[in-house]
Amino acid sequence: MISFLRFSLHYSLFTVFIGVLFLKITFVYGGFESLGVEYLSAVLKRDGFETSLVFAPKLFNDTMSEIPILAKIFAHEKAIVKRILKEKPDLLAFSVVTDDLIWCRKLSKMIKIHAPDIKIIWGGIHVTSIPDTCIKEPFVDHICVGEGELAFLELCQNLRDKKDITNIRNIWTKESGRIYKNPVRPLLEDLDWLPFPDKDLFYEKAPYNMEHYTTMATRGCILNCAFCHHNIKRKTYKGHKYGMRERSPENVVKELIWANKKYKFKHILFEDDLFLHDKEWIREFTELYKRSGINKKWFCITHAWNIDDEMAKMISEAGCAYIEVGVQTLNSKIRKGSLGRPEKTKEIMNALSTLKRHNIAFNCDHLAGVFGEDEDSLIFSAKYYNYIRPNRIYLLFLTLYPGTDIGQIAMDKGYASIEDLNLKIKGKGGTTTHGGSVKDPVFDYYRLLFGWMPLLPKKVNRFLIRTRLFKKMPKAVFVASVIPETLSAILSNLFDFRGPVIIKKYIHHILRGGF
Repeated sequence: MISFLRFSLHYSLFTVFIGVLFLKITFVYGGFESLGVEYLSAVLKRDGFETSLVFAPKLFNDTMSEIPILAKIFAHEKAIVKRILKEKPDLLAFSVVTDDLIWCRKLSKMIKIHAPDIKIIWGGIHVTSIPDTCIKEPFVDHICVGEGELAFLELCQNLRDKKDITNIRNIWTKESGRIYKNPVRPLLEDLDWLPFPDKDLFYEKAPYNMEHYTTMATRGCILNCAFCHHNIKRKTYKGHKYGMRERSPENVVKELIWANKKYKFKHILFEDDLFLHDKEWIREFTELYKRSGINKKWFCITHAWNIDDEMAKMISEAGCAYIEVGVQTLNSKIRKGSLGRPEKTKEIMNALSTLKRHNIAFNCDHLAGVFGEDEDSLIFSAKYYNYIRPNRIYLLFLTLYPGTDIGQIAMDKGYASIEDLNLKIKGKGGTTTHGGSVKDPVFDYYRLLFGWMPLLPKKVNRFLIRTRLFKKMPKAVFVASVIPETLSAILSNLFDFRGPVIIKKYIHHILRGGF
């Protein structure tokens, strides 16, 4: 403790007597790789700024494993703060999601206590959803609302050049006891303007991510699902154009050629919410990709509407080995009335059958706790999944995140109170992987069933469904999700790598003392 305080005092004296010679930005992020942070860092570096990352693995407190006793042992919060102070940043940046709010607040407070001269900025979807609440956090100097690359760059330029920072669009700031709130600027239309993401930022701290290259070709979404982050962003950008924005196919392939040469990755993950939304774009991309010589399998996420025989044939021939499709529920009426999703169940089933015909493996995302869905609906879904045989079935828990329409829908239907919504605003309550907002112990057992179904023979699954024997089995998330994901990746020789990556993450950091 004495050495920690001595280090803090040394930092404060350094900033007082030496002064800020240049602007250095340090990002703080926990759990997993963040493409958003990588883009911010790349934009800043291109303009001559120095950036760094303090990465916290958040062992036993991430989206896959939550064991409070072990999480406290491996939190290493003082070590995180000490590492931040060692970086000597002028600006400390947190990308805040609701589930990490308490963690971000605690670290921000600790930094301000030991180094009050460091300016702290919060961005991310939690900030965008409730900016008026976030700017009032006592240890936060600035917040960034909405898309960050242009706004954060302008803030850093003005700080470096000692210009006014109270009138920067997307940036809210505190100065002389006053809060300056600014409107958002239009979304960046030319995504090719962005540099390639700064992968080294995370690969140096978490090298287990290097085998699977993550990127995005698009931003935005054509849908407005009531529970999704796009639901929040559409409100934030009201009065501005909001929809799908694309990089050029040439720019995407150019990045993949560069990354393949530099990192020699094994697979590609496109993190777009609707990667297959534009058939002509996909047609051009797949032709360029086949000619590029990269020859690596890739994974993407999409909507059932985007899948037909022509699309499946194109992407299969270009190396697409895996697709994730959001099903959420197999009840069309509930899907539309509670979630704001207009597709029909028959359209989902047709899409999955098409992928099956073209030998493209697929995952299905399913939501537990959807208003109006009972256990009979879950049993119907289990029987259908046993028939269609997805490679993985992810049962997630419906969560009432701040700013989304799903909160008001929940109150209107009598599934939540204003106290429930306020609890989530404070960063408390369940998450999409740990309980959600609509509590029912039975959901944990269906996560177990859905997790293991793709690995078990149809006859065994039918027996489990008929007898409900799965309700007598261990339901911990590690057993229900991580183990079957890892086994699936090994047995299928594909790259549903979330399970294996989590295992590698824990081994890597535990061998290094958990940090």
